[in-house]
Amino acid sequence: MRSFSDRQFCKKLRSQVVLLLAATAVVFAVSGQAKDMQHPAVRIDLSQWPSMPRNYREPAVPRRLLSAQRKYDRLIEDLRYEDVLKHAIKLVDIAAEEVGVDHVEYAIALSSLGAAYFHVGEYPAATISLEQSLIGIEAHFGNTSEELIGPLAYLGTVYQRRNLHADAIYRFKAAQRITHVLFGESNPYQIKLVYPLAESAMALGDHEDVEGFLRFAVSLATTEFGVASKPETDARLLLAEWFSSVGMHEDAIYEYRKVTKNVDPADAGDSRDFVRALEGLSVAHLHVREASTDRSLSYQKRVLDVMEDRPRDFSSAWRILSHVRMADLNLLFGKQTDAWDYYGRAWSLSEADKGHDWEAFFSEPKILHSGAQLPYKASLPRENGDAPFFLFEFDIRENGRPGGVVIVDGNLHGTYQSQAVEAFRNARFRPRIADGKPQMVEGSRLRRDYSDNPPPGSSIPTLCIQSFARNGYLGLSSC
Repeated sequence: MRSFSDRQFCKKLRSQVVLLLAATAVVFAVSGQAKDMQHPAVRIDLSQWPSMPRNYREPAVPRRLLSAQRKYDRLIEDLRYEDVLKHAIKLVDIAAEEVGVDHVEYAIALSSLGAAYFHVGEYPAATISLEQSLIGIEAHFGNTSEELIGPLAYLGTVYQRRNLHADAIYRFKAAQRITHVLFGESNPYQIKLVYPLAESAMALGDHEDVEGFLRFAVSLATTEFGVASKPETDARLLLAEWFSSVGMHEDAIYEYRKVTKNVDPADAGDSRDFVRALEGLSVAHLHVREASTDRSLSYQKRVLDVMEDRPRDFSSAWRILSHVRMADLNLLFGKQTDAWDYYGRAWSLSEADKGHDWEAFFSEPKILHSGAQLPYKASLPRENGDAPFFLFEFDIRENGRPGGVVIVDGNLHGTYQSQAVEAFRNARFRPRIADGKPQMVEGSRLRRDYSDNPPPGSSIPTLCIQSFARNGYLGLSSC
């Protein structure tokens, strides 16, 4: 049976976490549609948690049970989740037969079953198994055992998937408290618990907590792993993306610039982080007072330069989208000829990428800017509480401008109609692209919301490069 001293345990666990963080990315869960198309952004996979050395376990575990546990570990490592679930059910039965349901090994087997249920998406069953396992583990080892960290982290993730974020935070904080007791309040092992804490705080709208968690992650990664380390870069990028998503663009720029100064674009891993930071800077500079056409365009141009220098570091989808973003920016700033050039390059690259339906992607026009806002009085909710809006019908010309604009519906007073039409003529669209060339689209419709908190695309340039910390880097689904 394996046995570890405290020093050996800390050393082994530290090496596991360092390797895990070096190999794993840190942006929050993305939508299913975008996941296949997005670039390989940093991300922590909340379904995977470091295995803890079982230094307090019974000195003798029945051979049959130990063999079953090892097979479970191999199946998990091979990501054979359907087989994992079948075997985990057998593992629980074997534990019951070999040691009995009151034994801690039975509780550990229940924890394995809960993890297996999680991996196949059966979250209610995962919740039951993990909650039961915690009772048994705590009864045997106490409430500060490292054996509790894995089940608590899995359980927190299960509650996240069930949108029970208050319960998720409770479990993640419980796991974090145990790491504090065992390894001190500034231990590096808790960094994997900080990100899901931030994610659930986002879902609950606790913005101050989100910023606190992410700033702590940056500080912890800097202290434990060093400036420009992968964990520090990952944490800083996530903090920057969070600032962008809540409109704190100056703070986002500060963090993005830190990344561009600290990482080496000539390195394969760093080149992707470098490009993410450049893309974030390009977007953020659309929203700050000193925003300029040259600054936003220059950052996106540097993105393309890095990709040209190191094409193997970037997926074809990422390269195509980056050219589309450059074209969108040029179109927004009235550089029509340059926009057509970049759309044409994106089209040419897409012809060599058979993994995605790029023709469908280019066939639909996308809004880049929906025109100016109306006076403040128009942004107030209607008497019945509805948001103020106009529904426009129009053609999208080859240059991305709307033509033939008419209002076909709305709940604003008629005195605002002429102002609304004039403001909407300033809107910009990515036109339909066919064979690399822009095409006119007739009979388009768009509902323009004029409330104080308009949806994305109704008052600011959304482009395809907007990053939201809650949804991660959305790629195509944000276009």
